[in-house]
Amino acid sequence: AAAYTSYGVRLASHGFVVVMRDDPGVLTNTSTEADDIAFVVSTWLPQQNADAQSPLFGLVDTTRIGLAGHSRGGKASAVAAEHGAKGLVRAWFGLDPIDASAVSGGVFAVTDMADIAIPIAMIGASVSSSCSPVGTNSDVLFDAATAPAVQIVGVGAGHTQLEDSDACFACAACAPAGTADGDVVLAYSLRYLTAFFARELLDDASVGATFEGAGALGGVAAGLVVVNAK
Repeated sequence: AAAYTSYGVRLASHGFVVVMRDDPGVLTNTSTEADDIAFVVSTWLPQQNADAQSPLFGLVDTTRIGLAGHSRGGKASAVAAEHGAKGLVRAWFGLDPIDASAVSGGVFAVTDMADIAIPIAMIGASVSSSCSPVGTNSDVLFDAATAPAVQIVGVGAGHTQLEDSDACFACAACAPAGTADGDVVLAYSLRYLTAFFARELLDDASVGATFEGAGALGGVAAGLVVVNAK
C-alpha cells in the first residue's frame, strides 16, 4: 500500500475516508483478494463505523463507497464490485487493471463487466509490458463494459508509472518501461481518480462525464491522454 500513499493523501484531502490494504502476497489467488475486499465493504466497514473504539467510528457513509485498484488490485476490486460487494458499491476505478489468468482462482473481471451496474472508469497504460500483457489490460475491460464507462489511455505511460516510484515494489521486473514522464503520469492519474470519486460519491457535477472539468480536454490536446467513453 505504500506505493499508493499519494492517492490516499489526495483523496483524504478532499474529505474521503480512505482504507488501503497491503497485497497479501503474489501467490494469493486474486479471487481470494476479491472476497476479502467484499468482506471489508459488507461487514468490516459497517462494524468499524458502529464501534465507538474504532478510528472510523461514525465517519463512514456506507451508501457512498467506491473501489479502486492497480494492476491485479484493479481486477480484484472489480470482481468484488461485480459479486460479493454488488449493490454496496457506487463506483469503481481501475489503474491499469490487469485481468490475467495467473493466480486468478479461475475468476476474471471481464466475465461480468457488462453487468457491474455502476459507473466505472479506468486509466490504461499504452505501453504493454511483462506486467500488463495485451489481451488482459484495460482495453479488454472497457470493450466489455456498458455505459457509463470511461477509459483514459496514458500515451507512452508504463504500468508502474501509476505508482509512487520511491515505494514501487519490484518495478524493474516490468519491462519495457513507459516512455512518458513518470511524474506527469502519476499527477494526472491522481487527478482523474480523485475527480471520478468526487463526481460519483460527492455528486460534484463540475467533473463532467468525460472528465472535461478535471483537465481531460487539455490532456488530450497536449497529447498526454486519449479519452474513450460510452
